[in-house]
Amino acid sequence: MLRCLVGNNIKSWDSVLCAAEFAHNHAVNKSTKFSPFRIVYGLVPQGPLDLGVTPDFTRSHGLASDFVVDLTHIHTQVHDNLQLSVSKYKEAADRHRRDVQFQVIDLVWAVLT
Repeated sequence: MLRCLVGNNIKSWDSVLCAAEFAHNHAVNKSTKFSPFRIVYGLVPQGPLDLGVTPDFTRSHGLASDFVVDLTHIHTQVHDNLQLSVSKYKEAADRHRRDVQFQVIDLVWAVLT
């Protein structure tokens, strides 16, 4: 991914590292349906537009226990989304497989390495 950001200027990779990290932290994963930053820290990372807005002091920040409950809820949702994604991948892979049932008298070719 970094190669496409720097192009032919390989030695300037450090100048785009912040942009790559920002993009990675905000990208929503297809399987988990959450960004990696939200899975780990429980909140959506602030971007440049969030920093330009005046803070909202009317919003209550909650307690640490509320944060843990919210993070546990996010992890539960991520687990459920991953299970759903795995079942979709399994269903797609199973379409290309055939069910073979062997009987006791069947001859089979065994390759032992």
